[in-house]
Amino acid sequence: MKIFQLFLQFFSVCLRIIGSLGFLWEFSSFLQRNRQHSAVRKTTDPVLKLTAVNLARNIKKRIVTAEVVVRSYINRIHEVNPILNATVSDRFVEALEEAKEIDRILDSNDNSLVGEKSSLLQKPLLGVPTTVKESIACKGLPNSCGLVDRRDEIAKQNARVVENLKEAGAITIAVTNCSELCLWWETVNNVYGRTKNPYDTSRIVGGSSGGEGAIIASAGSICGIGSDLGKILFLVK
Repeated sequence: MKIFQLFLQFFSVCLRIIGSLGFLWEFSSFLQRNRQHSAVRKTTDPVLKLTAVNLARNIKKRIVTAEVVVRSYINRIHEVNPILNATVSDRFVEALEEAKEIDRILDSNDNSLVGEKSSLLQKPLLGVPTTVKESIACKGLPNSCGLVDRRDEIAKQNARVVENLKEAGAITIAVTNCSELCLWWETVNNVYGRTKNPYDTSRIVGGSSGGEGAIIASAGSICGIGSDLGKILFLVK
């Protein structure tokens, strides 16, 4: 009988502990639901509000220059990335040079450039800035896939999908964060750290292409290359 009473007392204590933990969990959830949400500021740049198709069309019609477009996206990345940690390396200098070259050819009256100009005008993504998931090789940029042992790995050539975008006239401006070896559902690793959600920086962005998702959602990129379990994805705003 005494053993049974001790068991009841022990069981009662356990219920109180569980009840207390349940209260703490609910209280924590309440605080989380009612905390002040922090989101990146919406862009006011009209260039960043156009679709990729319209951007390419406007560049071809000389409504806007490729340099202005690329510079607008670079400026936006400078604005939002310190908050989000979405892009992990860039080629801004090279991207601007490529944009200037497009503008030079399109604005030229030199008859020797007629063929080049005609070729450029056939490209569907002419001058459109793009980003690429860091796990996908982009020549001259890191290709660690978030793995510490590969943190010094630099891609020696573009992956085929990056070449396809380049041939379509797109200009790669940066590579974006991913989960370690692209295996996890949160975009965080020991090389670059964690990427934050542009709509609520206290939340995660998912993964493994969370860097792409975050930078596109925050108007820091208009389209980019991600992946899902080995499949290549083309992400657009």
